[in-house]
Amino acid sequence: MLERTWKAVAAAALVIPAGIATANVTDRGVVVSGTYGDTMQTVTISMADLDLRQDPNVGRAQTRIRHAAEQVCDNASAKKLYEKRDFLRCYEPAISGAHAELDALVTAVRAS
Repeated sequence: MLERTWKAVAAAALVIPAGIATANVTDRGVVVSGTYGDTMQTVTISMADLDLRQDPNVGRAQTRIRHAAEQVCDNASAKKLYEKRDFLRCYEPAISGAHAELDALVTAVRAS
């Protein structure tokens, strides 16, 4: 009886890491990077919970990208005119790059 329990534990120990590795490989993400002033920040947004074959979910992904770009480019601290200019210099390329990644991801998902 004890031997059977140990075999089950050993088998689970082999299967669980394989499942975790598969989950990491299939987790789709989009990277949002931006440079605000002298600071470059990067955020990876998971899209694994979204079915990107559906347009409303692509819209949700775009909203996530906008929020991440605001975070990366430090929108909260852009109060003066020159800071707002720096924010836009960061925000627009961050959005553009992330949307290019999202477009590639959507194309790949819809092709499969």
